[in-house]
Order: sequence, then C-alpha cells, then structure tokens
Amino acid sequence: MNASGPKERATFSIARDVKRRLERSVPKSKRSGFVEDAIEQALRGVKKREALAAIRDFKPYPLKGPGAVETLREIRTRRDEELASRHGDE
Repeated sequence: MNASGPKERATFSIARDVKRRLERSVPKSKRSGFVEDAIEQALRGVKKREALAAIRDFKPYPLKGPGAVETLREIRTRRDEELASRHGDE
C-alpha cells in the first residue's frame, strides 16, 4: 500500500526494543515500505477517531415546526389536490 511518488528521507527515534523487533522481523530491503504502511495505517486510525469524535460531539438542532413526516404529508396532500383540480377541469 505504499504511496507512489517521490520519497523523502525521515529521521525519528524509536524504542530500542521496537527497532530490534523490526530488524528481526522485516528484511532490510522491505523496512521503508513496512514503516510507511504502518504510519499510513496509524494516520487513517487518527482520522477515524477524529471523525467519530465529531459525530459524538454533534449537537442536534431543536426542531421548530413540523417534522419530516408531517412536511411530506403536507406536500403530498397539496400535490394530490393540484392533480385532482387539473383532472377536474378536463
């Protein structure tokens, strides 16, 4: 799942134990891609958590006036009356 395009060198520190496990588990030629994929997955997780927090923090608007069902009934009744009046003129 590596992103295409030019690559940039990054320097960061990780725990010694994590580095050793990485070196034991992932061949040297595959480490950059492995780390890039892991970072990409972690960033997607951050975005998911942010989106869920935004949904949870959403403040619903108080309803003023009729609800959706009542509004649709009113629209349909008016439409039916219009159609009936058109057919009555024929």
